Amino acid sequence: MRIVLLVSIAASVAVAAAPAAAQAPIDTTAKSCDLGFTFSRPTIIPPGIGGDVWAHCDVPPARHSMLVSLDKRDAGGGWQTVGDPAIDERIPKPRVNYEVHAFCEPDVWRVTAHVTGSLQNIAFDFTDHSKSVIVNAKDCTLGG
Repeated sequence: MRIVLLVSIAASVAVAAAPAAAQAPIDTTAKSCDLGFTFSRPTIIPPGIGGDVWAHCDVPPARHSMLVSLDKRDAGGGWQTVGDPAIDERIPKPRVNYEVHAFCEPDVWRVTAHVTGSLQNIAFDFTDHSKSVIVNAKDCTLGG
């Protein structure tokens, strides 16, 4: 999912500020940060389960905090974070990879990425989830 921040100057402001012959080009380039999952769902490597997320930015943001967690489905159909989420404040210049791991247990699992920060003085706060995977007891064993 791409978080896009458009940076532009209104043409009317540029015209009012300078004669037509001396106008500087107007920057209408989109500057953005993007995040995604290295694998579309959690990865099972017995006796653990892991998740991998990446962030890539066109320009380094002023602030960038990524929280990555492994979640499993609870009895009510919601999601519960398992173990300690990984929190990382490295600035993607242009890319950073993040990992989180937990002990494998039979259930339905997903990876959650929550990123906050600011890019060109515009704050962002975004959450995305990987696809889920059904894990059975055999998947969590070394011989599985």
